[in-house]
Amino acid sequence: MPVRFRLYAGLVAVAVIWGSSFVAGKYAVGLASPVPFAALRFALASLLLLPLLFAQEGRRGMPRRRELPGLVFLGLTGIFGYNLCFFYGLRENAAGLSALVVAANPVLINLLAAALLGERLRPAGALGLVAALAGVFLVLDGGTGRLHLAGLLEPRRFLLYGAAGCWALYTLEGKVLLRRISPLKATAWASLLGTVPLAALGLWHGGLAALTGLSLGGWLLAGYFAVFVTVLAFLWYYRGVAVLGAGRAAAFIPLLPVVALGLSAVVYRETMSWLQLAGAAAVVGGVVLLARPRGERGAAEAAEAD
Repeated sequence: MPVRFRLYAGLVAVAVIWGSSFVAGKYAVGLASPVPFAALRFALASLLLLPLLFAQEGRRGMPRRRELPGLVFLGLTGIFGYNLCFFYGLRENAAGLSALVVAANPVLINLLAAALLGERLRPAGALGLVAALAGVFLVLDGGTGRLHLAGLLEPRRFLLYGAAGCWALYTLEGKVLLRRISPLKATAWASLLGTVPLAALGLWHGGLAALTGLSLGGWLLAGYFAVFVTVLAFLWYYRGVAVLGAGRAAAFIPLLPVVALGLSAVVYRETMSWLQLAGAAAVVGGVVLLARPRGERGAAEAAEAD
């Protein structure tokens, strides 16, 4: 089997795994409290990532003092903050709708990159940004066609906005930090450093009792999130980035909400109106435009940065 084909197959698998996490997460929060479950997920993931890191990088896998602030920030945003908003958001919102809102986080990433890092937004990217925002508006409007703000301002929606915001901050800090350290080192230490506050909060929420009473299905779900959603998907994604470039690898991410919508329709019988489906298409199309590399030179630079 050609190497390039295996890389593309791996990136498709990443989109399927990350898309399925919304459906699996919706089921998980019905079995256990979100905080102890999230802490269990990343405790297991850290037990896998750290030995892998030291096997590949040896003593270089230990964080340096100047790297610690960035790694702590990654842990607080991408692990602690994101997972609190992710699991509580799934408890209060439909799985497919949650995937669409969170998958639109490139909008925030591009806006924050322009404001904080001085990055310029290309015309195609600006069009994608507008399309994705309009799509989210239509989806959260509930398909009424009245185009009011009530759907966007429901308190439960802010959990999804929080998840997208945390991931945007995690991505931007990661972009800076990955100029100095490997993606594996950043992810492994962010996972561990994010697990600490999750575990502390989980204990306050009666985490030990929640986990000891967790069913076999709950433990299997935690293992799925740790092994597949966190570790394997990460390895496959960055292998694609390393060989194909960041632009081509990111082009597979818009498959994520498509997978989530399909699975949520089958598993939870979630349905959308035609207007909401049009909004979903606008979100996916907008993210595709935002993920397009700036030509071959831009793709090469992005791949080198990652």
